Amino acid sequence: MIGVGHAKALKAFTTDGDKAQKAAQTARKRSRCGGGSSSVEADAAALVAKWDVTSFFSLPPQQRWRVIKDVQHRYKELCVDDPKQRLEAHDEAAVGRLQDARRDETNKARNRWLIYKNLEPIIPVTTPADLEALYSSFAHEDDAGRDNAMIDQISVRVHIYSAPAKDLPNMHGAGGHKINAERLLLELPTPVGFDGALSPKPKAPSPCPARK
Repeated sequence: MIGVGHAKALKAFTTDGDKAQKAAQTARKRSRCGGGSSSVEADAAALVAKWDVTSFFSLPPQQRWRVIKDVQHRYKELCVDDPKQRLEAHDEAAVGRLQDARRDETNKARNRWLIYKNLEPIIPVTTPADLEALYSSFAHEDDAGRDNAMIDQISVRVHIYSAPAKDLPNMHGAGGHKINAERLLLELPTPVGFDGALSPKPKAPSPCPARK
């Protein structure tokens, strides 16, 4: 099926007189704008011929009658049931999108809360001396422990204190735990969270999305 607007654009049910009048208006407008040929009448006639192709009245009378009877016979299917089904499908799709968006919001809120709770016990060190003490608190062979402690200092600043990640070193580097921990020991004492630059600790986010 085609809609009313589509049928109007095709001049499907426009009478010959109305088509001629509309074609003449369109041709004159194109001529004033510098378009069309040198003959307004020829341009109008070409438009009428183009619209005749999609005109219902260009069909033979017997065929037009068959179309009318078919539409009458299938009126409920075409004009009642089909639009209703399309509307229901549209509404179902809209509800599905809303449910997906709500599910995403719920998952994001829960993930923010979980990350906060996992990092909450970590105390951010605020001086290079404290960072050195944290680094040295692990056994000599515990390279993984030292590395994870350095990484946690970045994570707690980003996820709890909302420090810009771009202002902090990359969490992971090449060379394994030992080299990465040594690198972070040197790179971490930045203005983000050292020498009193760390912002007050915010409260835990809600595990549920805010109602709108």
